[in-house]
Amino acid sequence: MGDFLRWLIGDITKEEMDVMVENGLEPKDVNKYISTKARVWFMSYVNTVVDWLLFPMDVGFEYSKGNWHNILHMNEEELKKRIWN
Repeated sequence: MGDFLRWLIGDITKEEMDVMVENGLEPKDVNKYISTKARVWFMSYVNTVVDWLLFPMDVGFEYSKGNWHNILHMNEEELKKRIWN
């Protein structure tokens, strides 16, 4: 996730530097807000992908909290079957 956050912050800073200057902001003033929003989005996306891989019939594109309980109680063979079959 660190690489993603560094890339995103760098890209936003590069693209929006003129807007930050116009508003009297430094990158350090906005980086934590970008990082927080991006981290929440990233984890939500990862959770959705993991759910979809393990429970393709159970999950649309919304995160299903109940699936984490099921994943934690699967052994390695059950996980492999879910992913590769």
